[in-house]
Amino acid sequence: MKMLSVVPNKLQQFAPLAPDARNLAPLCKALEIKGAIMATVHLVKDGVTKQGTSLTKSFEIQIEDARSYFGNHSHHYSKGVPRINPEREANHFAEYRHVVLEIFDGEEGGPFESPGYYLLSNLSPRDFLALINQSGPLV
Repeated sequence: MKMLSVVPNKLQQFAPLAPDARNLAPLCKALEIKGAIMATVHLVKDGVTKQGTSLTKSFEIQIEDARSYFGNHSHHYSKGVPRINPEREANHFAEYRHVVLEIFDGEEGGPFESPGYYLLSNLSPRDFLALINQSGPLV
């Protein structure tokens, strides 16, 4: 089975990127794929911070890989940033519990028909990390 090629981002607050703020050139260069169209996979912790954001660790993947690897997973679509268990306060020391695929405007197609966020309900962060051949703690 082919492993996914990804570029990990630093730990960040889960927030959409403005289309003009996305500079994919460094990501494409890092993957040595010039002109690649990317999607973002967010590993998300339960709850939200006091500022109303989720805690995530994010990875950039090629959109075609996202469609082929995640297209058959059941998912829940959200046009805006999903808030997972917003009644809870996010804990920086908790494990990542959810996988959210972010599709940007112009990248939609196949099983991901609209730009937005897709909560992949039957894929665990551990399973995603196995797909990209990474291991270690999920904190």
